[in-house]
Amino acid sequence: MPHVRVAKFADFVIYGAVSLCAFALLYCVYLYGWAPERYFPNPIATLLYYVLAISAGLLLVSLRLEPVYRATLALSLLSITQVAPYRVSRDSRNY
Repeated sequence: MPHVRVAKFADFVIYGAVSLCAFALLYCVYLYGWAPERYFPNPIATLLYYVLAISAGLLLVSLRLEPVYRATLALSLLSITQVAPYRVSRDSRNY
């Protein structure tokens, strides 16, 4: 059945996003939390801890949604990852 494969693919994408959030959060804790001489350059950057933790938690909770909503979320996550590099490279050019 096609919808079962779509739901499995959506779960795979969401688990991948959770893994990336968890890896980035653990990297921030390792880089800035354990070394007293390293710290975030400004208070706004400290929010990165909370944003990553909340994002990973919400993505894990989203696995309980219906397959249609998980597929929509997975497509949204994939489209964000495809658009973001283009947007960054376009903004970094000097006009």
